[in-house]
Formats: sequence, C-alpha cells, structure tokens
Amino acid sequence: MFALVGFISQMLTMTFILYPYLMYEGQLSTLSLTGRAVALSLGMGMLIPLFSVPPIANSAFLSHREKLGMRKLPTGSVFDLLAQTFECTRSVWRKLPVIAGVNVAAAGIVVCSMAWARNRIHSKMDIDADLINELVANSEYYQNQKRGVIGQKLHSIGSWLTSPKVLDFFERKRVSSPDSPHDI
Repeated sequence: MFALVGFISQMLTMTFILYPYLMYEGQLSTLSLTGRAVALSLGMGMLIPLFSVPPIANSAFLSHREKLGMRKLPTGSVFDLLAQTFECTRSVWRKLPVIAGVNVAAAGIVVCSMAWARNRIHSKMDIDADLINELVANSEYYQNQKRGVIGQKLHSIGSWLTSPKVLDFFERKRVSSPDSPHDI
C-alpha cells in the first residue's frame, strides 16, 4: 500500500512539479510550485494513507476469515465503512497537525532549495541555449531509464512475495487464539 502511494507520489511530483519546473523556468513562480508540492505532500503523505488503511485492513480481515472457513461477518453499507474509518483514525487526530506541519515544511524546503539552486546556477553561468536543451533532453532520458529499473524491481519483488515458498512461510507463522484453531 505505502509503496504504491510512494510510487504514485513520485509520478505526480514528476508531472506537476519537476516537468513544469524544467520546461517553464522563468514563468512559474516559487509560490505556485510550493503550493503544488504542499498539496501533493499533504494528499499523498497524510490523507490517502489515513483514509485508505482502515478499510483495506478490514477487507483483508474479512477475506482472511472467509478463507479459514470461519463464520462470515455481516457486511454493512457505505455508512458503516465511513463510521469504521472515522473510529479507526480517531486516535491519530491529535498528531495530524504535527504530521501536516512536517509535510508542509518539507515540501516548502524542497521547492525553495530547487528555486535557489536554479537561480544560483543561472546567475553564475553564461547560458547557452543548445547546452541547456541538451542537458534537459539527457536528464529526461536518464529519468526514463530510472523508471524502467524501478519498474523491474517492483515486478521482481511482487513475484517473490507471491511465490509459494514465501506464502507457506507466512502460513506456518500464523498465530492462533485459544478459542479457535484457525482464528488470528
């Protein structure tokens, strides 16, 4: 789950922050880029995990009970799901301002350092349009190469996790409760 959120966050950062930053150098303000970075940071770093983990955990729990042949629990409506999410996230509400502050500060620092580096580089060197275009083209090529390597690693990790040897290992490590030999 969190690897998927990180991967999507990286793709959105490339699309909404780095690509416009490289393509429209002098036209985008630091405030605009900071706003985009803060929105992505809050959404992908705090809100998506906060509201998606409880329903996913409940779904996994219900599926696991059914696989073990235990009594099927009644599933409710969307309102039950919302109430469960509300109750499951209640314990972290006091920590949310701190988490949001860290996300906002990190996004602001990253964008401001990018803008500072861009201004410093452009003020120190004589700009040659052909050189800049070549550097941008090469950086896009290497970014695509990096995405290909990351995709291959994710595929190999996924195939390893779903191999019978790993699944059997986790089946043997199952902890049972005293009232049922199959319950977790």
